[in-house]
Formats: sequence, C-alpha cells, structure tokens
Amino acid sequence: MKKLLFLIIAAACIIASCSKDDRFDTGLFPANALNKAIPSHVPVIVVPPDADGDGDDTDDLLTAIEGSEPGSVIKLLEGEYHLRYMEIIDFNVSIIGAGKDKTIIYPKTPLAEKIQLDANQIPCWLRVIGGEVCIAEMTFSTDVPEPIQDYPDEPSLGKDLPTIFAFADYTDKFRPDNSYLKIVVRNVNFIGGTDDAAGPGWMTDHNTLMGIWCGPDFFWPLEGIEYPLIKGEFTITGCHFDHFLDDIEGFGLGENAIMSVASSKFDNSWAPLYFTANYNSKINICNNVFSGSTFFSDVIIEDIDFGILSNSNIQPVKRCQYILTGNVFHDMYPISSVLLWDTWVAIDPAERLPMLPILKGNIFNLTGGSTGITVYNSQDAVISNNRFTGSCTAGIMIDGVTTDRYGTPLPNEVFAKNALVLGNNFSGLEPSTAAIVLGEKSMNCTVVGTGKEKVIDNGVNNKITGIRKVPGDFHFGPTLRDNSGMWRGMRHR
Repeated sequence: MKKLLFLIIAAACIIASCSKDDRFDTGLFPANALNKAIPSHVPVIVVPPDADGDGDDTDDLLTAIEGSEPGSVIKLLEGEYHLRYMEIIDFNVSIIGAGKDKTIIYPKTPLAEKIQLDANQIPCWLRVIGGEVCIAEMTFSTDVPEPIQDYPDEPSLGKDLPTIFAFADYTDKFRPDNSYLKIVVRNVNFIGGTDDAAGPGWMTDHNTLMGIWCGPDFFWPLEGIEYPLIKGEFTITGCHFDHFLDDIEGFGLGENAIMSVASSKFDNSWAPLYFTANYNSKINICNNVFSGSTFFSDVIIEDIDFGILSNSNIQPVKRCQYILTGNVFHDMYPISSVLLWDTWVAIDPAERLPMLPILKGNIFNLTGGSTGITVYNSQDAVISNNRFTGSCTAGIMIDGVTTDRYGTPLPNEVFAKNALVLGNNFSGLEPSTAAIVLGEKSMNCTVVGTGKEKVIDNGVNNKITGIRKVPGDFHFGPTLRDNSGMWRGMRHR
C-alpha cells in the first residue's frame, strides 16, 4: 500500500462539479466531461475549496489523497485554497486545477519549517518524495506576510521560505530499494511574495527563495549516512515564475536523472535557473522566455557541490549534458544571459567529468554592459546558430579562470578548450569590445563566422574562419561573485 507520510502535499486538481450535499464527489468520468488534461476513464476525486468553512483545505486534500487509487486524478475547482505544510510520499496521482488564473493556492501560515529542519530536511511548503505525480493548471502564490516561522538556529534563512516545492526520490525516513520519482509540473503559475528586506535572512525583498527544488532532501549530510544522487524524470513545462531569487534549481542529479524545463516564462527574478552538482545526467532547457532578471544571470550552470554531497558515492560515468535550445533572453540589466562555469576540471577531472554544454538556436536581446554567453573553463562547448541583438560588452566570451564563482582559488591551471562557435548571427549587435572574445586561457577553439563580425583572440591555437580578427587586450575583469542561488552554501557556515 502506498503510504502518505507526515502531513501531505498541497497541490491542486482537475475541473468538474461536485454535489452540493457531498464534500467529495468521486467516480469515473470520460475526459470531455472535465477537460482535456484528464485521461479518459480514470478515477476522479473532486475537492472544492473550503468545503467545511474553516479556511484550511489541508485535511480535505489529505482525505482525497489517502483514498485515491494509483493513477487517480485529484481535481480542484475554481477558487482559493489554503494549505499547510504537506508531503506526498510514493503516490501515483495527478493533481489538476481549473486553470492558472482560476485555482489559486496560498499557504496557511505560518508554515511549520522548524520541524523540517529538526528532521534534517529541505525546508519547503510542499514536498513530493517518490512515485509519479502530475501537478497542473493552477497558481501557487506566497504573496502573504511572513509565510514561515522564524529560524532561531538558522539566521541565514530568517523568515524567508526556501522553496515552494521540494522534489526528491528518497529521504532518510523513506529509502526504497528502487527509489524513483517522475514529476510533471504543467501550466502552473508560481508567484513569489515580498518582504521588507530587513532582519535575518536574505537581504532582498523576496519572501521565497525558490519556486522548485529538484535535489536531495537533506539539509546537511549527517555523519555515517550515504546520500545517493537523485534518480527520476523531472518535467516542468508551460509554467510562469515571477519574483524569486531562483525560480528552479537542479542539484545532485545523477546518471538515472533527466530534467526538462520547457516553454515557460521567467520574470523579475535574480537568477531564474540554477544548476550545479549534477553528475552523469541530462538537462534540457528549451523554448523558454527570460525577462527582467536583476542580479547575475538568467541561467547559471556550474558543477560544485559546496561539500553537501560529501557523503555521496559519485562515479564519473558520463559527462553531464546541458542542452539549451530555442530560448529567448530579454536582458534589461548588465548581466550574462547564460553563465557556464566548470570547476572540477581544475580540481580533479577524473573524479568529476567536465560538463558538456550545447547552446543552439537561442535569441539574446542584450543591453549595455551585458553578455549573451559567458563560458569559463568549459571543455568542448558547442555554441551555434544563436542570434544576438542590442548593445553589450560581448556576445560570447570564452576563457579559463583560476577561481570558482565565489573567488576560491583553484589548485590547477585550466583552459577553456575545444569550443565550437559557428553559424551565429550578430548582425543586430553593437558590442563595446567584439562579438566574440577568446581570452588568454582559451585553447584549440574553432570560430566560424560570416565575415562581418569581429573577434578578439588572445588565446592559444584557436582557429578563426570567416570572421575579422581585431586586436584587443581585453581582460574579463575581477572574479564574478554571487550571493544568490546557493542558500544551501550558507547552511552551516
């Protein structure tokens, strides 16, 4: 029997009607009686908002989930729902609402985060562990005052909620022999709230740091316990994220993990997508639109784990592949749209294989002082058929660096090697340096252009074809530093 542990999860459900006399209406319905999101002839449980008038829908959802059969649909109707902290453990269920702007989920505050920290879990609002879960057609909003309890022992968190959703395939309390998680988040709005940016915690006006966390469900590795890399399929599509530090993070994914972020919009966040410490996995980022990122980058991809995976048995099976295609970046601030930063290649490439990034067919609309693609220490990066417009420092920068992203010196000198740059369109770009800059620690890179662009090549044995080389002693400047995106790096300072 599937078991629901702890409290439960708050999500939402499909569209239908319910009896005025019954709090739940269950049965089998053809797909067209509800909406196209529901498979035909599946068990459906309808949960109306605030059925008992207490302003808390948590127990109603608990009853529905506990009574569901594998493959059931839990449907939420149009209206507002209020949910406490919840968990779903090892269920096969779809939770579908009446639409993004029709089914709105708010936290029933204050959320019980201290009990999660005491259990060494990632503090979150809604937790899904194992099983197969689809969440669709609704909005999650933390636009409420002080959504969580204060953290007396964790001043780095203050009253900021770390994440709305935490997805993982195991916890210390739930470790099946064949753990796996299949997650689909489809057509969902995630709206982050604001605070006064004062007191303990992150000194920003965000009251929620992340919309979705895909990664290990522990706050810090405990002595004597091994934490495997995450296994599963994570699909986030057709969603909208607004006003978080990081909208989505993928951390600690392993060789049996695939993650896809597609056809979604990201507005007014610090660094919308952040990926690190993923080894041997495959991550696709395609057909998304980024706008108004305020601090550092739209997409940050690196490979350090901050010591959080120190108790994990990580084998260098294959290179972690990142594929970015069809994305549109509207940069209104002087940031780098995409930042790639390999670190393990300068520590021990045999222990952690270099990442394998592929960027094809993206559009970069840049502003003064920004950069489209910044590549540090990468090996074999492919950057092709992208379009760059607007004003910027450079469209593409490639170089080796001697520190990690936080300024910590790396033990070995490393070059950015074997990058392939071809078929990119810079016709609408006005860079202050050049369309492409190859730094002093770039090596064996190949650049193929149309003859109209300019490239600065200060590297070693790079091959430039069909593009005009110009002199330039361009230096990438001081090490980029960042206070966002890695609240986990501050867990135990």
